[in-house]
Amino acid sequence: MQTPWGQSQDINRVAEGITFVSTAGHGGLRLEKELIALLPPLALRTTFNRQGFAGWFEEDVDWAWVVLCLPWLFPEAQQEPARRTLECFHPDELKALRINSWFEPAEDTDGHWMILINGFQWGTGENPPDRSGAYPDTWPTQREAVQAYHRHNTTS
Repeated sequence: MQTPWGQSQDINRVAEGITFVSTAGHGGLRLEKELIALLPPLALRTTFNRQGFAGWFEEDVDWAWVVLCLPWLFPEAQQEPARRTLECFHPDELKALRINSWFEPAEDTDGHWMILINGFQWGTGENPPDRSGAYPDTWPTQREAVQAYHRHNTTS
């Protein structure tokens, strides 16, 4: 496979719709089109040479957008390193997305937890979401996320 960094040498599935691709000199994440649509344009614009729009997220910094914007596909232990990476390299963009509740868990007035991504909600429950596994049951699958995203954007 040809990548922005040269010919791939190794390709490993990370999660549904996400692979890690390495080359002789660099590497990064490759996202399927359906997942690219779930990331905020602001995050895509900050990727190296804007490669995020084509689904490429290099391994040094850009990977962090994928982890934070698609948290249900990654273990919780990866969230903090991703947040720290973006605070270091893209603090203004990260702050802007938090203000707009792009990917922050939030508590509603009834004490229920909800996941807000792109300003709309993914499920609610009595307890904060469990992101301890790679595919927690309390978070949407890729298919559910894509379907909800398209429903939200075609009805608003």
